[in-house]
Amino acid sequence: MKQLSKTLLASLGIMILTGCATTAPEPQPYDPTKSRALNLAYAAGLDRLTDQEIPKEQGQHITDSLAYNALWAHTNFVSPAPGFSSFGAGALSVAGWLFAPKEKEARNSLVAWMPKTMARTPEEAEDKMLDIVKEAIDKGLTDLGVDFYFLYKTRKSISAVSFLINDAAYGCPQVKPEDSILNICGVTFIVREPLIGKTSTVVSEHEYPTYFFDPRPDVKYSKIFIEQTANSKLPEQSIYAAISKHLPKWVLLYLAANEVKQKDASKIPFPYILQQGKAELFIKPAAMH
Repeated sequence: MKQLSKTLLASLGIMILTGCATTAPEPQPYDPTKSRALNLAYAAGLDRLTDQEIPKEQGQHITDSLAYNALWAHTNFVSPAPGFSSFGAGALSVAGWLFAPKEKEARNSLVAWMPKTMARTPEEAEDKMLDIVKEAIDKGLTDLGVDFYFLYKTRKSISAVSFLINDAAYGCPQVKPEDSILNICGVTFIVREPLIGKTSTVVSEHEYPTYFFDPRPDVKYSKIFIEQTANSKLPEQSIYAAISKHLPKWVLLYLAANEVKQKDASKIPFPYILQQGKAELFIKPAAMH
């Protein structure tokens, strides 16, 4: 990995946004009638999601594809229809997971319950989270063999770290340090100041005081996002999974329906959660009759 100068800082087009603070969700017990994904989502305050039933073997196939960076074979499972897709055998309706663009369940976000012992203040926790995710992105891209540069870490008007992907194999422009262009490939993490809260037994075996990185605000939420050009074909699914693998257990990546591209540029039409590289789906085995 090489370090790139900050002349490309503006290229990623980070906007300075404002929003309202809130309170962290109250800890809640694990509900065995729901999928692990739904338990984690509810613990994070993503409360408009639902489970759907499909045959167990189909669910396992999808989980394995997402976790091991394989192309999700939606041609075997999905019959497209206007505005939604559905799983043939399991009648998995993605329409139930489509939300208005600004709703919290309709966008990708990072959720975390950082142990309060790791930082003295929310500001310090924010900075520590930057370093944790920076290292995870670095290791994840390295695992994938991607050609990339570290762009910057900033704590000025917004807290972010950014990496530029400079890999022609994925159709990304060959950018030099002195260049200043808008159409680039990259991975950026924006972090917002956390709330004081408690984790729940859904996330950890024991409740403990935390800094909660909240996915619920309209604009002031933490997220990792991948930028592509019109001609690039970055495997976003693989990149998110590789990054997640190097994050602590108390950090989740929530990935919304139709917000993650595969290596063939198709979008995954359902939401899922990544925890240390493992995909958790909003499904449960169909009842046997």
